[in-house]
Formats: sequence, structure tokens, C-alpha cells
Amino acid sequence: MIGAKYVAHDRIYFTGRVQFISETAPRNIVFCIDAKGRLTIAQNASVNTGTSLITGLIRNGESFWLGAGSDGAWNTSSTYTTVSSYETNDIRAEDLSENLNFVDAIVACEPLPASAQILLKARKNEETTFTTIATFTETNRSKFRITAMKAKNLLAGLDKAKQVRFRLESTAGAVITGFQAVFNEVQDDTF
Repeated sequence: MIGAKYVAHDRIYFTGRVQFISETAPRNIVFCIDAKGRLTIAQNASVNTGTSLITGLIRNGESFWLGAGSDGAWNTSSTYTTVSSYETNDIRAEDLSENLNFVDAIVACEPLPASAQILLKARKNEETTFTTIATFTETNRSKFRITAMKAKNLLAGLDKAKQVRFRLESTAGAVITGFQAVFNEVQDDTF
């Protein structure tokens, strides 16, 4: 089901509600088709708009402004308890014969309000579900780090994964402004 459309720089951006394999509910995705006809996911919005499509879409630099509902805007007088989420693409070594060894990750946000939280989840290789590797709740803090030791204890195999995907979830007014993950490439023992 296609919602909003936006054209810029020889690319068309459009939204759609799609349900991925192994997921229980559809989600809103911003797709992009370039001048050569290549289709990519420009933004995995994962915003719960109920059954409404995203009907408004504008791109400003690297950011997207999204709206949903019959008038293109969410009802701003309501309090939403949904989870906002961001998923990275699959991260792989430059040399596909090598593996990734997780070093650390940093999550940047606006100062965290009381009762807000950010969850950092990860999955590796062919896993279909995410494992929570960190929960950040410290009020007024705007930068969080997870070390290799803690992450590897919670998700075995992060020291030799072929591919890794992260998911950040924020609730109760937490606003994520940045994310960085650091890996070393290591020799694959199977070669």
C-alpha cells in the first residue's frame, strides 16, 4: 500500500506499509527509486500510525518529515505511548571473507527526560529476532556507551559475526540524535 510521494535529486521517495517475513505487524517504510531504477529503503520509519498510511513526506538534507492521517498530520493533542525505533542496515566487513568483532557503540540523544528510556538491540548473522544488549534510563544524560564485554555477554557471537544489525527503540519522550558502532575486521576461522 503506497502513501506519500516526494521527488528530489533525480530520486522519488515514497512510503508504504509492508510486513517483513517473521514480523507480526506491518510497518511504515520510506523507499527510494533512483534515476537508474534501483530501489532502496531510505528510512525504516517504524512509526506506529495504527492502520493509517504516512500521507505526508518531505526530505530536508538527510532528514525526513513524515505525517499521517487524513490531513497529513498526527493529532498533536494526544499522548502517544508507541515506541519509536530506528534500524541500521546489515553491517558487514569490507572483505566478505572476514568477520566482524564488536568493539563498542555510542548512542547520542537529547537529554533524557524522567521515565524515558532507550533500548539498544542487536541481531547477528541469520537471526530473526533482536536481543536487548543495553537499556539506557539515566535522566538528563545525552550520550551512552556500551562496551564489547557487556554486549558480548548478552549476545554471544558478536566477536565473530558475518553481519550485524542494530535496532534502537525510544519511549516516553526520548529523542535519539545519533548512533555509532565500531567493529574490527577479523579473520574467519573457516577459511
